[in-house]
Amino acid sequence: MHRHINTVGRNAKKIFTEPKVSYGILVVALLCMAAVSKLALDIGSSQSEGIRAVPSAHYSVGQAVNANEIALTVDGFREDVEGLPYLKPDAGNKFLIPTVSITNHTASQFDLIPLLFFYIKDAEGNVYDITAAPIHTAQVTGPILPGETVKEELGFEVPANIDHPTLYFERGTPDHLVVAVDLD
Repeated sequence: MHRHINTVGRNAKKIFTEPKVSYGILVVALLCMAAVSKLALDIGSSQSEGIRAVPSAHYSVGQAVNANEIALTVDGFREDVEGLPYLKPDAGNKFLIPTVSITNHTASQFDLIPLLFFYIKDAEGNVYDITAAPIHTAQVTGPILPGETVKEELGFEVPANIDHPTLYFERGTPDHLVVAVDLD
């Protein structure tokens, strides 16, 4: 066993002391890898510059907003401090549950992913993501066909005394419009 370990150690040492590739080829390969890495970083940064939010005004509940051919209306919202026996907000919190209607005015299907597209922000800038909450409508994740409208509730657990909650819809596409609907 000891002899086998020594053989492995000598073979590993040979990889670094007796290369089978000339140093010139190794240097060229390293330079090519560095150039490709720099190009990838440059392309990535130029693409991320194109994916920026277009500033949005704040809208009101009931106001229809067209966000790059996706129409969004927050029809209303409700608060739930009780929850259900198996689904309750933490102490000092409540569920804030806006009802939204989304219409696809594009020529192709729109893939709705509520967990990625919606969040609530308060006056201090704290962000609250979608959570499990008692809802009364079906929750949709997936394709919305051209011309189709879906209506659903989204659940958020927020502090019971949240100051100026605002629902945000942000698609994350190039030059996307950020829709902000005040829930006061």
